[in-house]
Amino acid sequence: MSYQRRLHPNLHMETDSQIKQPSGRWGQRTAYTKAPNITDILAELKLGHRVTPVFAHRSYTWELQKMLRARPRPVFDLCYLDGGHSWDVSALGVFLADRLIRPGGLLVLDDLDWSIATSPAFQEGPETLGQFSSDEQQAKPVRLLWEEVLPDLGYSHFAIHPNLGWAIARKRDTKAVVPAD
Repeated sequence: MSYQRRLHPNLHMETDSQIKQPSGRWGQRTAYTKAPNITDILAELKLGHRVTPVFAHRSYTWELQKMLRARPRPVFDLCYLDGGHSWDVSALGVFLADRLIRPGGLLVLDDLDWSIATSPAFQEGPETLGQFSSDEQQAKPVRLLWEEVLPDLGYSHFAIHPNLGWAIARKRDTKAVVPAD
């Protein structure tokens, strides 16, 4: 059965190589071991020649910084952002990714309604909850970015896929002709 027919609400692809466990130890991220992983999916869809997965050592924002400094700077038609989910990491990720997305390009945000309060990882390690205020625990940072930040950056809300937890926004095409009044 092809991967396209196996899509389900728990679809989750990650590109980070490590994750901080509730115990405070760093452990291997599932990006390499999950089946199917991103490499398997790209091969099955025959898209391996079009996509280069980036596996970050610790932070995808560091990898984005390296892309911003590269010459020539890469420009993307599509960015799938599955970040650290907290406000500070996700907001920085969106601002950095925005600088790499071409006008008219798409930004896919994963885990639109994720919150610290509902995260199984935080429930397993409740000692880490104390570093977050109660309102931050209840907040949905990715949705806040979708609703409050992306429109100010010139993105239009293109689609929400609740079963996948995705929101898709299109960056304004700066070359679009604005009709005269």
